[in-house]
Amino acid sequence: MATRSVVGDLEMSDLFCHMYRHDNNRLLPGKMNTTAENLGIGEHYSINLQAATFPAWDSPDKAPKPLFTGVREEVFTRVSSTFPAFIKLLNNYQSDKKLAEEYTPEEVNETEDFIKTIVKTVPMKLAHQYLQWKGVARDDFEKQLFEIWFQLYHTNGVWPRDEVNTCAFEHVFVGECKRGYEPGCGIVKGFHNWVKFYLEEREGKVDYHGYVTDRTVSGPCMCFYIEANQPSHLSLSDSLREFDCPWKSCLNSIDALGLAVSLLIN
Repeated sequence: MATRSVVGDLEMSDLFCHMYRHDNNRLLPGKMNTTAENLGIGEHYSINLQAATFPAWDSPDKAPKPLFTGVREEVFTRVSSTFPAFIKLLNNYQSDKKLAEEYTPEEVNETEDFIKTIVKTVPMKLAHQYLQWKGVARDDFEKQLFEIWFQLYHTNGVWPRDEVNTCAFEHVFVGECKRGYEPGCGIVKGFHNWVKFYLEEREGKVDYHGYVTDRTVSGPCMCFYIEANQPSHLSLSDSLREFDCPWKSCLNSIDALGLAVSLLIN
């Protein structure tokens, strides 16, 4: 007989698969190592996984080239998608976890616009229906989403203790850097969104080192693990991958990226 936790996991897995299938803003992959100009009709992006590395502070850089070789950036300006509203939020946070956060009125408006945009999408409607079925969705669902994703709170390492320095959205979609005692030493926390990764890599702020396949090797910020094979078309399980990359002088952290998904189930 299945335990309650297993049943819950199966329910969530089924929900996420259902949301993924109905993600109309999801991008489709082209052939490996293809530039944006050479992507075929209906293809939106291409990556170059290159070679496997391992999660450690001194992990070798097995990827001399960027992860993304081509992305049709016009997808980021689709009025009907969540991308424009999402990208506006990326500069609303400070990556250093020791620094306090505070929203400006403009940033609050951007956040509210983003929430109003995503609740209109099919994946979020499915999520809302599921939460209503579970009896946990409030009548003011948009406000509830703000409190869950964007309500700032305090974490260890910030002084004074009454200052807030992070939120769930910042951790998952933007990323945070927990600095160490030595210069150039630290751990990247979160940073699970592929759009953020692509934009940072395009600007030369991320150095992709390769993918990780050996789960037995311990390393900082170990998240999800999926075999890093590159099929002709990504399935849900294939869209979660581990990467090794330094970011903002925080070295060799491991993150799972939801490749090509829109901003709703990442």
